[in-house]
Amino acid sequence: MNSSNISIIGPRCVGKTNTGIYLAELLGRNFVDADDLLETREGRTIKEITEKEGWEYFRELECKTLEHVINHFQSEKIVLAPGGGAVAHEYAPLRENNLRWLKRFGDIVLLLPTEDLEENAKIIFQRMSKDTRTDSQRPSFTDLPLFQDVLKMLKDRDTFYRQAADRIFYTIIKNEKEVAEQIRKELSLV
Repeated sequence: MNSSNISIIGPRCVGKTNTGIYLAELLGRNFVDADDLLETREGRTIKEITEKEGWEYFRELECKTLEHVINHFQSEKIVLAPGGGAVAHEYAPLRENNLRWLKRFGDIVLLLPTEDLEENAKIIFQRMSKDTRTDSQRPSFTDLPLFQDVLKMLKDRDTFYRQAADRIFYTIIKNEKEVAEQIRKELSLV
């Protein structure tokens, strides 16, 4: 493990941002949410970008944003939350480029609620249903109802997530602070 920088990957609504914030606080590091940075730089939400420009255009912006973050913070230890699909989307050249950048940048940890894909879909669906940002900011991946949309996304991406990760942390029985502490301990970070 590199221990210089940490990227927290995983599907939406698994706690990447909150866990990343807590982990950064524990380690005295900065936290960067790549999706937030992308939206700030673009002046619009990911949902607006994908609805107007399409998914491939968004994935190109995502790739440029990750490259910018990694170049900007190369000499500084940070905790990074790339977008939920940064290492698991369908545009192979962009996905592989993101993964190369992240592997060189530091350790990659994957957050998932449980080991079971269908259970994860249920949990993410419940969280998205309660999240006020879902309708206004989170684009759908398909025209399917939300639960089927989430399940399809997880089925399509699960292998990519697992292959990208240096470590996997299951979060269902812990809050984000406990997960951050577990990551710190298991990666022997100070």
